[in-house]
Amino acid sequence: MTSRAWRGALLGAWTLVLVLAVGAWAEPPRVFRDRLADGSQGPELVVVPAGRFEMGDLQGNGDPDEAPAREVTLARSFALGRYEVTFDEYAHFCRATGNPLPDDSGFGRGRHPVVNVIWQDAVAYLLWLSGQTGERYRLPSEAEWEYAARAGTRTRFWWGDEQQPGRAHCSGCGTEWGGEGTAPVGSLPANPFGLHDMLGNLWEWTADCYHNSYEGVPSDGRAHVYRHCGQKVIRGGSWVVPPRELRAANRWRVYPVAPSDEIGFRVARDLDPRSGRGRRGAASQAQGPPRFVMVRLPSAPTAGASRAGSRGPRRASSPGASRARAPRTDVVRPRCTLRRGRDPGRRAMARCPA
Repeated sequence: MTSRAWRGALLGAWTLVLVLAVGAWAEPPRVFRDRLADGSQGPELVVVPAGRFEMGDLQGNGDPDEAPAREVTLARSFALGRYEVTFDEYAHFCRATGNPLPDDSGFGRGRHPVVNVIWQDAVAYLLWLSGQTGERYRLPSEAEWEYAARAGTRTRFWWGDEQQPGRAHCSGCGTEWGGEGTAPVGSLPANPFGLHDMLGNLWEWTADCYHNSYEGVPSDGRAHVYRHCGQKVIRGGSWVVPPRELRAANRWRVYPVAPSDEIGFRVARDLDPRSGRGRRGAASQAQGPPRFVMVRLPSAPTAGASRAGSRGPRRASSPGASRARAPRTDVVRPRCTLRRGRDPGRRAMARCPA
């Protein structure tokens, strides 16, 4: 092993020691839930502290769209879902609004994260949640997502530069689900901020439009959005990708109308800068009518394609070959699966059945 490799290994080991020490001695994460209009509880939230971090490829072996690495300052704390939104949580929204419950692709419902939701589905859920609680729920920006995923670290993964079994759920991550579907939320350890499954399990929608570099992107944590946004950024990796794709800096892009059993989302929520909590106090209980009117969104096209900025290997089999399942009657949109293959543009396609 060269001296440079030894230095890298030693730095990774010391980083892991530091992360473990911070996790052992730091103040426990601040976890809370908002109360909905019917008296039930919303998703569990973790307060993410304000701070500054370097965003992008810090090791020099990432992809071109992760550069240039840049400093981002988040001047205010915000709240982020402790877990990805589950089928139980999303089903509450569907019952209240009449929106269809998406297919679970045979993975299971309950505490499993919801899948086969397009970007507009996620936004509709967040608008409904905002109206139920009187708080502003939204998708996290890409910068907020990476800040929360790194949780104060500079390594490829929050636990270090090398993959470790049992830290995240992916194909080859050494979990009991073995790349055959999603894991129930909270099955694996949280990162130092107290957030579960930031890496692995499902790709997560963000608020940002895709841009092929960080040139000209806001440095204050705001989402990079523009009119006629063709593709949205997803982050975190999924149950079917190899460990390399779980890097905190890794970015994929996908069309917002492409549902997939590899994509879900987690909620973000603004905090009152004076209290660090919601505007309605400790209970955050919504009173009076919702501030948003729920409008039924149109169904997505029945066929289409999307591109993602990943370079992973092609899946070994077609989507239905390894896990045949009976058709469901409550599905209004087809399930799409991200298909990875090396093409001249080094892109991955999300293919939908006709």
